[in-house]
Amino acid sequence: SVEATAMNRAVGAPFATSFGLFGLADVLAKEGRFKEAIQGLDEALGIYGRYPNRIGQWFTLNARSADYQSQGDVAKANADAERAYAVAKDLGIAIYLSGSATRLASIAAAKGDYHRAYALSREASEMTEKAARERSGERMVQLMRRNESQSAQRQIDELTRRREQQAAQLLQ
Repeated sequence: SVEATAMNRAVGAPFATSFGLFGLADVLAKEGRFKEAIQGLDEALGIYGRYPNRIGQWFTLNARSADYQSQGDVAKANADAERAYAVAKDLGIAIYLSGSATRLASIAAAKGDYHRAYALSREASEMTEKAARERSGERMVQLMRRNESQSAQRQIDELTRRREQQAAQLLQ
């Protein structure tokens, strides 16, 4: 909300301020108030210029790109989408690469460059699949570690039980 964002500004909480600006811009864009939304996103990007947050910057650039595209300013939409894509490449995280490729595909289609739009859509799909594989791979590692931990605990419990039985036999 406007009040929460003002309060965050007043107390000097830059990331909370930029998050609030992003949320407000989202509401404004849904109401078709793109110029106001873009102003808020401009301010959020200014904050990320002073207090770097690459993921916040990526989200903000993509949102502003979508707002520019909604206004018919494909050149500015493309510039922001390309900047966001560069951030995604720096991050090297598949889900952000997928989102950037999807955003760029939308712009390419709006320009009538359907060949590029298709290529970017394929890239987005591949990155989404890669992200899913990475998540499932991480889950498998977690399961393996938990299984190893449980197995080790069972072995410890069995050794403890045997030791207690041996101690009981020695005392008899």
